This record gives sequence, structure tokens and C-alpha cells, in this order.
Amino acid sequence: MEFLGFTVDVATLTSNALELVIKVALAILIFIVGRWLAKKAVAFSDRLMTRSHLDETVASFFKSSIVWRTTGRGDFSCT
Repeated sequence: MEFLGFTVDVATLTSNALELVIKVALAILIFIVGRWLAKKAVAFSDRLMTRSHLDETVASFFKSSIVWRTTGRGDFSCT
């Protein structure tokens, strides 16, 4: 098949498009599962801090730190 002066192999194009769709769908699935796990981790740590009667200010700080770290909005590495 000719398109704008280029030879296009439809079978290869279809195969590559299908491979791309699969990779994008997998990336979206990984993102959704990761976000769900991060929310569960934050909720778990919040319950744990509440049950241990941790000071509310300290608990709020730790919760913010956990949200920041699990959602990828910060890097607390000491390099």
C-alpha cells in the first residue's frame, strides 16, 4: 500500500498498533492498582496512628509524609 509516497505494510502497522494498545492498557492498569494500594496504605497508617493515640499534629505530619511518598510527589532519599 502506498501512502504519501511511502510503502506501508498494513500487517506490521496493525501488529505495532495492537502492541501499543496492550502496553498503554497495562500501564493504565498498573497506575490504577498502584493508586488504590497507596490509598489503602494511607488509610491503614491513619487507623494505626489513631489507635495508638498518637498526637494529632504528629499524626497529621506522618500522614502527609506517607501521602507525599506513596503518590510519588516527593523524594526523601538522602543522597
